[in-house]
Amino acid sequence: MKTKLKRLFTEYNIILILAIILLYGFFGVPYFSGPNNLIKLASDLSMYGIVAIGMTFLLISGEIDLSLGMSVALSTIVSSLVGSQLGGVAGIIAAIVVCGLIGLFNGFLVTRFHMSSLIASIATMTALSGVCFLLGDGQTVPNNSELLRALYTYKLFGVSFLQLPIVLFILCLVGFGLLLHNTRFGNGIFVVGGNEEAGYTAGINIGRTKMLCFLIGGVCAGITGILLGSYVFAGAASYGDGLNITLISACVLGGVKFTGGKGGVVRTLLGIIVVRTLINITSLLSFDAWAQNVVTGLLLLLVLIVDRCTREQRLEDAA
Repeated sequence: MKTKLKRLFTEYNIILILAIILLYGFFGVPYFSGPNNLIKLASDLSMYGIVAIGMTFLLISGEIDLSLGMSVALSTIVSSLVGSQLGGVAGIIAAIVVCGLIGLFNGFLVTRFHMSSLIASIATMTALSGVCFLLGDGQTVPNNSELLRALYTYKLFGVSFLQLPIVLFILCLVGFGLLLHNTRFGNGIFVVGGNEEAGYTAGINIGRTKMLCFLIGGVCAGITGILLGSYVFAGAASYGDGLNITLISACVLGGVKFTGGKGGVVRTLLGIIVVRTLINITSLLSFDAWAQNVVTGLLLLLVLIVDRCTREQRLEDAA
């Protein structure tokens, strides 16, 4: 039993960190345990968790898309503009299609021209920031669609803890989790990310697999942007600032391997809970934004150091 527990915390050391953060929040931070705050926290981490799942697929495949943050910002603007002119349904479709196409474009650059996904997505991110400012004329774009404005606070069956972002996140966790762990396509993602040569040998279509991962990332960014625009009743380029750090931190904290071949949506769930709970606690304690970034960065370093030490211990035990 003791050996199993040790193995659990060695493999999922984030669980211990999460437990410490939650205990501190419940017993040391005023208003943290209040129902309103917990519902707000659950909806918040669910909204960002959706796009974090998209980043998870990319990292497992051995790629990365740093344009996801700006894709979320673009989604808030597109859904607001189109939704205000043509209705909420049109705004939703337009935002998801645009972000999906951006994901496919990045995938095309990587698979067709063999560009580094890091460099390609940085170029796309830079271009998207300009597009966002152009569409919004450098200003916040108001969201005048009643449907879109009501999405974030919509409660399924009138139950508070079944707000739409939470329900969508659960559906994404289950759906994408099954896709990743119970299908040939999902198995191919792990193989491609772990050893691309082995993927070729196994007959996996490397290009198609990576393209689909980029598409999933783009669609997830579009959904998150729609929910974010619904939450703030507007769209703006600034809504993508710093989001990539949140996504990468959530994935890495959860144990998704940055070099590919290892990870899962449950790991990302743990990571996003840690990141957004930490931000929630520091906000309740009136920390400035820069202080929140410092705390998150230090926590990420701590987890990476612990992971490095436990990995070395596992190698020694195996020897």
